[in-house]
Amino acid sequence: MKYFILVISLISSVALCEQPSHDSFTISSFSFKEPWEHYKASIFSDGTTVLIIENDANVSRTYKIENKSDTFSELLQILDNYQFMEFADNYGMNPEGMDPQCKEEWSHSGYSILTLQYSGQQKTVRINHGCKGFKREDEFKILSNSVKNTMGLMSYVGT
Repeated sequence: MKYFILVISLISSVALCEQPSHDSFTISSFSFKEPWEHYKASIFSDGTTVLIIENDANVSRTYKIENKSDTFSELLQILDNYQFMEFADNYGMNPEGMDPQCKEEWSHSGYSILTLQYSGQQKTVRINHGCKGFKREDEFKILSNSVKNTMGLMSYVGT
């Protein structure tokens, strides 16, 4: 009987610990130019938006940006309009040499990572901003700025 109760309590605790992933979108960026800031911002399906900015002196600032609950839906529409899921996973992130997707690569450029976690699926796009001339480069820039604008990040992180 003790073992039965122990097994039931273990199963219950495991079931309580396994929570479904939350729908969210995250954008992060790191710059090699002054002020050498790194930021990461996430918006969740209820509109909650959190932004963390760190600089080279390890000074960290955290902000909660007030967004409406439908902001996440607006963001999903933007991602869909630009066919976010169709972007390659990486641009200019080849550690073994030049990425064939890039017509040219500049050194010491920043990079960004955009991740959508929605309906149990996840898509991540990593881009080295020194990768120039890749297919859909202009679309990616417009998409990135639209995302930051919709999330309310522009006054914090700019373009």
